[in-house]
Amino acid sequence: MTSQPQEEDFETLLAYIKRDRGFDFGGYKRPSLMRRVRRRMESLHVDTFGEYLDFLQAHDNEFNELFNTILINVTAFFRDSDSWDYIRDEVVPKIVDRKERGSQIRVRSTGCASGEEAYTIEMVFGEVLGERGLSERVKIYATDIDKDALAQGRHGVYALKDVEPVPEPLREKYFEQQDGRFTFRRDIRRSVIFGRHNLIEDPPISHIDFLVARNTLMYLSPQKQAAILAKFHFALGEGGFLFLGKSELMLTRSNLFVPLDLKRRVFAPVPQPEPVLLLQRAAGSPAENTAHGATDAIGEAGFESAPFAQLVVDRSGTLAIANQQARRTFGINHGDVGASLFDLDISVRPAELRPKIEEAQREARVVHLTDIEWRRDHEVRYLEVQIAPVTGRTGESLGASVTFLDVTGFRELTNTARVHEPRAGDRVRGAPGDHGGAGDDERGAPVDERGARVDEQGASVDERGAGDDKRGASVDQRGNGDDERRVPVADR
Repeated sequence: MTSQPQEEDFETLLAYIKRDRGFDFGGYKRPSLMRRVRRRMESLHVDTFGEYLDFLQAHDNEFNELFNTILINVTAFFRDSDSWDYIRDEVVPKIVDRKERGSQIRVRSTGCASGEEAYTIEMVFGEVLGERGLSERVKIYATDIDKDALAQGRHGVYALKDVEPVPEPLREKYFEQQDGRFTFRRDIRRSVIFGRHNLIEDPPISHIDFLVARNTLMYLSPQKQAAILAKFHFALGEGGFLFLGKSELMLTRSNLFVPLDLKRRVFAPVPQPEPVLLLQRAAGSPAENTAHGATDAIGEAGFESAPFAQLVVDRSGTLAIANQQARRTFGINHGDVGASLFDLDISVRPAELRPKIEEAQREARVVHLTDIEWRRDHEVRYLEVQIAPVTGRTGESLGASVTFLDVTGFRELTNTARVHEPRAGDRVRGAPGDHGGAGDDERGAPVDERGARVDEQGASVDERGAGDDKRGASVDQRGNGDDERRVPVADR
């Protein structure tokens, strides 16, 4: 049991890490995070968190070792192979059938580590669409905050033991072998874009058809999990699918998703009626509000706490409500509610809204505005605006909802991917012929000479949430008898 002074020293330590290196572990469950920090302290024979803080301040390189202890990347091809069989046979065909012929299919792999999961996704889609369909239609966004792991993923070079889970026919089809290493084929590797992204702090990547987040949430606090699930719900388009790890439990208590196959942890987003309920409340419909009081309250709370800016107008253009993000981002105050939206600055900056709102209501369809450049506080941000008609139960028009999504990070991710695309002849650290001090870890994955796997100046939270064991293990390294290949690298 941890005493209060120890807890205070631990919080002081975390505050120093956040202030000095920009890593915010505030969303991590404290007992798990403490165990990982203590593990590092034990290797140094340091007894207290206060003493360890002194050690950090005196030894700058210790940050690398600490982050390496907390943010370990362990992943595998086709982990839980029966689940991937289900994805191939049931989920991917539904996605393909739903999309217009020739339209792009957008996939997201969060906490992708060194790329095994992203390439698993690519093989699964390739088996359904064929290589030509894969290269022409599928775009996979593989994200993490660990730049070293992302670099390995971009190169797609793996040891024999890494590719052992890949069925032999797929290994022969999608990999090229040389000097005992297996390289994912360059010509189809272009469908995967690797980039840094912070699940907690960065806006979601939108219009996703298939979102994979396996064991990325389980070690975060319930509040952080709920916030990320809201982002996932927004990111998935109608008819999209969410694929979680077997240890994820939060979704079974969420009203944002419904399970399609609970055993395999495949979910679909539930349409949320918040704008309708909010407009009905704004219009003062006591019968409706009485019948749906609990749902109304939940809807309003969810709308208010959404991680993106959103507002709702009625048929006449009156601003019915704006959520917290909209008020904060665009300077809307409570006194603006009830005024005509078209008398407010937000109706023309960052984009001309009036004609698009009228179009959405007239044609009863969602209208998208993309690549909106917005200058704010001497910096340029890029926004995507979605304007959706809001209709009542009998189909009558009630107004429209306007959602603003900051896609600046996504643009940077895509641009960075182009810059970092491996060229022929590039070497991977730890590959044969590279003798610059780099070695291989126990999985054959390249590591640098310090063993560091995190970016010293990186994003403030590892988007995997807790350095989870991508093999789905759930025991501690020193725990209950499982071998090292099955340790939970993310007991955070």
